[in-house]
Amino acid sequence: MAILKEMNDQCKRGNQKAKPDVRALAVAMDACAKSGLTSEAERILSDVPDMKKSEVLFNTVISGYKNEGRGLEAEAVLRRMISLDKAGLHRCAPDLISYSLCITAVS
Repeated sequence: MAILKEMNDQCKRGNQKAKPDVRALAVAMDACAKSGLTSEAERILSDVPDMKKSEVLFNTVISGYKNEGRGLEAEAVLRRMISLDKAGLHRCAPDLISYSLCITAVS
């Protein structure tokens, strides 16, 4: 998170080469989810523009909530994916992994 913050600070100071892209954000989200900081991973996801979101980013958050035993939060993320898909953002459509992770999280 400190590195991501430094990247954002550099960008604000005019270094556009340091601006975190979706790949960098995905890596930060994965690190958070694997470290028990899934709420922080979800916050990072909310900062990603809708057009750049994908099921992989959402699955990272669902997986983190599954590992933390937070089934209700995992289900809420899955429902958000469904809502975005219905709104036309088909890259956010839940896949088999999304559903499997969520089922495990709520069980």
